[in-house]
Amino acid sequence: MEETRTRMLEAALDLFSTHGYAGVGTKAIAQAAGVNEVTLFRSFGSKRELYVEVFRTFAVKPEEIGLPEEFGGRLDAEILDLGYLLASFFLRNDKVVRMSLKDLDSFPEILEKLRSSPGVIQAPLAAWFVKVGEVLPLSASPQSLAATFLSALTGTTIHLSHLGGEDEVMAFVRSFCPVFSRGMLR
Repeated sequence: MEETRTRMLEAALDLFSTHGYAGVGTKAIAQAAGVNEVTLFRSFGSKRELYVEVFRTFAVKPEEIGLPEEFGGRLDAEILDLGYLLASFFLRNDKVVRMSLKDLDSFPEILEKLRSSPGVIQAPLAAWFVKVGEVLPLSASPQSLAATFLSALTGTTIHLSHLGGEDEVMAFVRSFCPVFSRGMLR
């Protein structure tokens, strides 16, 4: 039973992320999952509930990223590690992000979760930049540095993951992070 549920959720994720909510019917989801439509409705109740459950099931929670709490004294290496950590997080969420961006207006409960996600990431990131500022002179406030770093990685990862894939994203991280670490110091 759990295997069938997983197949239906995975099929729905693939189809919703490619075609959006309105572009996919329950018949296509059932067919892709290898079940009949009745099984889909019995399991989720409605297409809308299935969509929300896909988001709940596959969205990686920002608090699960594992951001560092302490600055270890190696700015370039630590910024690069942070870049890889955040880019990997966004890549793991790629299908869910694509799915959600296609249908933001139709799902206020998902929009609210997406709106709160940057703050959940930005606050511990800013706290880490505070620790850096205790050792090194920063060119901007820790909050501004966290917002800038996060925005650059989020936007670029979402954009490049559609155009070139993971290799392009990681190449950006390798080139962006050293520039950012130099620019963040006075």
